Amino acid sequence: MPLAAGTRIGSYEVVSAIGAGGMGEVYRARDARLNRDIALKVLPAVLADDPERLARFRREAQVLASLNHPNIATVHGFEESGSIRALVMELVDGQTLAEMMSGAQGSAMPLAESLPIARQIAEALEAAHEQGIVHRDLKPANVKVRSDGTVKVLDFGLAKALGGGADDPASGVSDAMNSPTLTARATQLGVILGTAAYMSPEQAKGKPVDRRADIWAFGVVLYELLTGRRGYHAEDISDTLAAVLTRDVDWSQLPSDTPPRLQQLLRDCLVRDPKQRLRDIGEARRAIEQVISGARDASLSGLSASGSIAGSQDTVSVKRAGSIDPASTTSWQRLLPWAVAAIAIAVAAFQALQLTKAPAAADAAVTRSRAPLRELSGFVALSRDGSKLAYTVTGGQRGFTLALRQMDQFDGKLIPGTEGGIFPIFSPDGQSIAYMASLTEGRIRRISISGGSSVAVSEGALVDGGDWGDDDTIVFSGKRGLLRVPANGGTPQELTRLNEEAGETAHQRPQFLPGGGQVLFTVISKSSERPQFAVADVKTGSYRTVAPGGFNGRYAPSGHLTFRRDNTVFAVPFDLGQLTVTGPEVPVIESISTTGPAGTADYAFSRNGVLVYSEGLSGQGTTLAWADRQGKVTAIPHQEPRKWGTGQLSPDGRHVATGLDTDKGRDIWIVDLDRGTPNRVTFGGQNDRPVWTSDGKRVFFGGTATDGKSGLYVVPADASAPPSLVLELKSAPVVNSVGVRDTKLLYRFFDEKGRARMFLLELSGNAATAAPRPLREGTGSDVDAEISPDGKWVALTSTETGGSEVYVMPFPGPGGRTRISSAGGREPRWSPSGRELFYRGGDAGAVPTFVVSVQTSPSLTVSVPSELFRSMFGTTWDLAPDGKLLVETVRNEGELTSFATVTNWFEELKRRAPARK
Repeated sequence: MPLAAGTRIGSYEVVSAIGAGGMGEVYRARDARLNRDIALKVLPAVLADDPERLARFRREAQVLASLNHPNIATVHGFEESGSIRALVMELVDGQTLAEMMSGAQGSAMPLAESLPIARQIAEALEAAHEQGIVHRDLKPANVKVRSDGTVKVLDFGLAKALGGGADDPASGVSDAMNSPTLTARATQLGVILGTAAYMSPEQAKGKPVDRRADIWAFGVVLYELLTGRRGYHAEDISDTLAAVLTRDVDWSQLPSDTPPRLQQLLRDCLVRDPKQRLRDIGEARRAIEQVISGARDASLSGLSASGSIAGSQDTVSVKRAGSIDPASTTSWQRLLPWAVAAIAIAVAAFQALQLTKAPAAADAAVTRSRAPLRELSGFVALSRDGSKLAYTVTGGQRGFTLALRQMDQFDGKLIPGTEGGIFPIFSPDGQSIAYMASLTEGRIRRISISGGSSVAVSEGALVDGGDWGDDDTIVFSGKRGLLRVPANGGTPQELTRLNEEAGETAHQRPQFLPGGGQVLFTVISKSSERPQFAVADVKTGSYRTVAPGGFNGRYAPSGHLTFRRDNTVFAVPFDLGQLTVTGPEVPVIESISTTGPAGTADYAFSRNGVLVYSEGLSGQGTTLAWADRQGKVTAIPHQEPRKWGTGQLSPDGRHVATGLDTDKGRDIWIVDLDRGTPNRVTFGGQNDRPVWTSDGKRVFFGGTATDGKSGLYVVPADASAPPSLVLELKSAPVVNSVGVRDTKLLYRFFDEKGRARMFLLELSGNAATAAPRPLREGTGSDVDAEISPDGKWVALTSTETGGSEVYVMPFPGPGGRTRISSAGGREPRWSPSGRELFYRGGDAGAVPTFVVSVQTSPSLTVSVPSELFRSMFGTTWDLAPDGKLLVETVRNEGELTSFATVTNWFEELKRRAPARK
C-alpha cells in the first residue's frame, strides 16, 4: 500500500510519491535532522519479509554508501520503521534520460549534448568500478540530468543488493540475471521491458557478470543517445533477449557525422564476447574526452549548443529541467555546425599530410581517420616525413606482397618485384624499402619505391624488427643479439650480444635514436616477466637497460617511449639526454593489432607526428565453420569469436586443437565443436600449431615454455598431465604432421643458411629415438608438409621454382617429386581416405581452394587441379571424416583490415603524458 504524505520513517517524513518500479516505491521525504529533502526507496515486501535477503541488502547498502562521486546519486543509509524498510538516498531533481529521449520523439540527441552526458556516465561507472562495484542495471531510466547539466547515475549496485546474488541457492539463477526489473522473481518485483534491452549477452544467458556488463550497457545507452533509437527492441522480453544474443545493433542508424573514434568506441563496447570487449570504462571516458577536445580544437567551441560542444565538458546546456527541445532548431541548423567541423578537420588533415611542404603547426588539431581494406594487411611502416606508408598484403603466389600508399592518395598499390616480401622498413630519405624476402627465408632485400629490381642486402630476418639509420646501415634482430649490415649489402656484424647469464633470450625491435649514435631495443629475459628497454652505443655495442615496459618499444620525438602491453599501446615521458623515465605511463592506442610474430605491435609514426596503426583482426576474433565443396558456409553452433592460431581437427572430427591468445602469451586449447567449449592444456609461454596423434589422445606442438626452453613438446589432449619436452631447439619449431602410427613427425625449422627446411624426427611414444634429419635436400624452402593417411607419401610446399608450389613425394624417401599445383599453391591437406589432396592458392583477396584426385597404385597419378571456391578464410582449415571442410571465418569480407591514421599525434602525447616538473 502506498505511503501517505506525512508518514514518518525514523527521522524522515514522506512528502509525496515520486514513482514506483521493480526496485520498490520511491518517495520525496524531508530529513528533519538535517533540514533537507531526500529520496526514500521503500523496498518491496518480498524482500523486506525475507530475513536472509534483507541482511544481505543491509550489507550491500553499506558498501554502496561508500560511493562518493559527483555523478553518482549518494546512498545516505538504511532506515527501518515497523514493517517498512527503506533506503535513504540523495534526491536528484531533473529528468531521466528515458524521459528526455521520449520527449525528443525519437530524434537523435545532438553530439553537443550527448557526449558530455556519456562522459559523466562513464565517470560514474569508472569511480564505482575502481571500488569493485558493478551497476548491473544501467539504462536511461537510471540516469538523471539536472537542470544545470549535471548527470547523476541512480541505483548503483542495487541489482545485486535486491537480487538473490550468486551466493543465493534459492535464486535459481546466477548473479548475472539479478536485474531487479527482470529476475526470476519478476511476478513479485515487477517487470520492465527496458532492462532486457540493455542487458549484456552474458547477463541474458544467466552467466556471472563483472564490470564488462556495465560497459555493454553503456554502449547500448550511448548508441541510443546518438541515434534516438533503442539498440535492441522487440515486442516482449524473450524476443528482446534473443536480439541481444543473436544480432548487432543497426549500425546504419548512426548519423553520418558520428566521429570515427566514437564509432569504434561503440563497436568495442558492443562485442558479445566479454573477453574481447572494451576492458575498462575509463578508456571509454578517455575516448569521449578526446572526441570532445578534438571538436573544440577544430574551433567549434563558439558554436551553438544545438550542434556544438560548448562551455564545460562536464555539463550540458538544457532548455528546461534537463530536457531537449526538438523544435528549437531545424535539421539543417543542427547539421550546419558539424558540416563546418568536418570541413575544418578535413583541411587540417590535408595540411598535416603535406608534411614535405610545410611543418605542422604546434597547435594544429589532432585528426583521426580509418581506411578499410579488403585484403588482410599489416606490418605498417611510415617514411620519416609521413608522406608514404608501406605495408604487407597477404596473397600472391608466395603468400605476401608489399604495398605502398602515398598518404595524399586514397589507395595503396602493390610494389612489383616484392612477391613474398614482408616486414618493410623505409630508408632515411623514404625512397627505398628494405624488407624480408620471404617469411620462410632468412634474407633481407631492398627495392626503390620508383620501381626496378630488388637487391640482396644480406642473410638475416626482420621478424623481430629492424631500422635503417642515417649512416646507411640496417640494424636487425639476430639469434644472439642485434646485427648491423650496410644497406648496400654485406656481411652482418654483431652490434649487441645476449647476456645469457642474466637470462636474456632476445634483443628485438631496434630503433636508431636521434643522432644515430645509439639504438633503442627491447630485451626479452627469463628473469623478468615484463620486457625491458635498453639503449646500445653503436660504436662499442655496450648497452644498459633504461626502463621497464612492454613489447615493441619506440622513441617518439615528443619525448616519449611508446610500447605495447596486451593490445594497448602506452606512452611514458622519457628524457633522451639522461635516458630516464620522467613521468607515469598512460594508454594512448587501444585495440591495436598484435597479429604476427611474438611481440608484434602493428603501429608506426613519422618524425613529424603522423601515426598509422593496424586494427586488423586483433580484438575481433574469428569463428570456425563447415564449408561444402561449393564454398557454402554453415556456422558451427555455440561459438564465440576467438583469436585462433593454426588449428587441426581431431581424427574423429569432433575437436580442434589450436593456439589461442591469452593475456600472457599463446596457449594450446582443445575445443569441443559439439558444445563450443575450449579446454586449456598448456599454461604460459608461446605455443601454437598443434597436431594430433592417430588415437586422438595427444597433441605435439612447437613452443617456448615459461622457463625459456624452446622446442618440440607433447601434451595429453585431456590435460591429464603437463606438457613434456620432446626435443629442445634454439627456438620454437612449426610442427606439421605426425604419421606412420605416430612414429614419425615432421616439423619446420631454419637451417644454418636461414632457409626453412622440413625435418623428420623418429618417435617412440613421447620420446625421440634419433637425431632429427632433413626430409630432403633442395635449393628452396620447404614450408608446409603433411603425411598421407597410409604413411607412404608426403605433400609439401616448396619455393624451389621461385613461387610456392605443392608437390607429392614418397615418404620418408628417397624418390622423385610430382608437382601438384599449376599456378601457385600452399597448405596441402589430405582427405581422410588419401584419394584426394586439397590445397589453397595464393591470390590476393579471396583465396581459392583446389582439389586433385590422387591414385597411388600401380604408380602415382594425379588429376588436373579443380578450383572449388574462393573465400576469405583464416589459417585454420582441415578435412573432416565426412568430407566437409573445417574453415576459420574472418570478419566481414568487405572489410578485413582497418588502418587508422592520426595526425599531429605528438601534440596529443604531450597533453596526455606530460613529464614531471
